[in-house]
Amino acid sequence: MFRKILVPLDGSALAEQALGPAMALARAVSAEVVLLRSVATTQPIFALSSALSGQFESRVEDSLFANRRQATQEYLGGLQRRYERPGCVVRAVDEMGEPAAAIVDVANERGVDLIVMSTHGETGMRRAVWGSVTERVLHGAGCPVLVVRSPDPIRRVLIALDGSELGERVLPPALAVARALGAQIVLLRVSETPLLNPLEIGMMWDMEPPLADQDVIAAAREAAERYLADIAAREGLTQADTMLVLEGLPAERIEEYARLGDIDLIAMSTHGRTGLRRWLYGSVTHRVMRGCHRSMLIVRPPDEALSG
Repeated sequence: MFRKILVPLDGSALAEQALGPAMALARAVSAEVVLLRSVATTQPIFALSSALSGQFESRVEDSLFANRRQATQEYLGGLQRRYERPGCVVRAVDEMGEPAAAIVDVANERGVDLIVMSTHGETGMRRAVWGSVTERVLHGAGCPVLVVRSPDPIRRVLIALDGSELGERVLPPALAVARALGAQIVLLRVSETPLLNPLEIGMMWDMEPPLADQDVIAAAREAAERYLADIAAREGLTQADTMLVLEGLPAERIEEYARLGDIDLIAMSTHGRTGLRRWLYGSVTHRVMRGCHRSMLIVRPPDEALSG
């Protein structure tokens, strides 16, 4: 499934944490790896006299840009030589422009199947900046994004599903990653505790509806278990893989199990159900990413799928 993997970098050790998982995956599936670092096209010039002409300022900016681009090419070339192996081609690309836009543009232009990047870059302010780059890439990328938060090997993959076709878009890339790396797969569906309809019990709309009775809750759980069993049979999962149904709020249960279950990677779609529920499930993915310090594989369904 993965023929071309893009690894965006900013020159920092933290950003380079993405290289380990990316290269392990690339070597397992004989994928090409594209190392990308963007080069800013402008640079503030300080302490220049107002008497300096615009032409001189332009020459200074051109010189600074040329130096930055040369340093970027040397940096990427060093990584290329370090990681390239027989059967695993590594290419170095320097792109002009703002980082998030450059990442999305290169991914689209080169037919990238997977972007692997860390959530942070350099320390201090640069860490916050690189984190915001990652978020913008997640919103704009047309392919799955593996957000790396640890350089450790990926041994257990949690695939969170909500019962929708859009939510299941995460299955092909998540299963491909897990199988390529020899990781254990855990399918998880959170059975949200049903609420009684206020109209059915004569309640006022401004009152919180009570929880459904135990029979309704048990039926919802059984339906979730059947759903996971059907997915497992369809995808050829074995007894070694785990199918788990939990009850409660999705984001909380996913985060809790990721911690207690020694999960290395959480895989989710950014949108699940239709209408209001689509928005709610998208926010679940966002909350898990914000609140759980685990690497995440995030799949954003194409726009035409979301418009239905």
